[in-house]
Amino acid sequence: MNINKNIKNLRYKVRNMKKILKKLESAFKITLLLSLLLTSPALSAELSTEKWIMRCAVDNKDCLIAIKLEVKFKDSDIKKTYSTAYIQIGINSEKKKVPVFFVRLPLNTNLKRIPLAKVDEKPFANLPYLYCNANEGCLTQTSLTDEGLKVLKAGKELSITFADNGIKKNINLKFPLKGLTVAYNNLKLAK
Repeated sequence: MNINKNIKNLRYKVRNMKKILKKLESAFKITLLLSLLLTSPALSAELSTEKWIMRCAVDNKDCLIAIKLEVKFKDSDIKKTYSTAYIQIGINSEKKKVPVFFVRLPLNTNLKRIPLAKVDEKPFANLPYLYCNANEGCLTQTSLTDEGLKVLKAGKELSITFADNGIKKNINLKFPLKGLTVAYNNLKLAK
């Protein structure tokens, strides 16, 4: 009787391990896509500075919509991606699909002050930091509610305000919201 109980317990643990491995594999694919998309100069070049566009890893899976902000080097025509905003569909604790909003900011930001997202100059969401590293900069994240999505879709401009650590002042980045509704609707269809 004890052996049967142990076998059942072992089978239960194996099933749970398979579920965990599947989730880890999915998280790995998403992380890989994001790191390739947001750090690779070739793929980052595919993103627009004028409107939101959708990019997928393979077969319309692991997709996101994104826009980038470029800055021009002083006394030069060379532009570099300074920040990227993107939305991806994630799964919350209740196993429901939810849109998740990310913004990649440059290094040397003041991590003690949480960035603020505004739509048409109205406060929209706080963006807590996930992490910072030398390759990607600092990544922020927040889940979007239905109301939050409506605000983004109806807006004309998204601005992100964050504190710079070196110059001790706030920096305000502006992204157009052009194309967000079409890109988001395509994102929902891809999942």
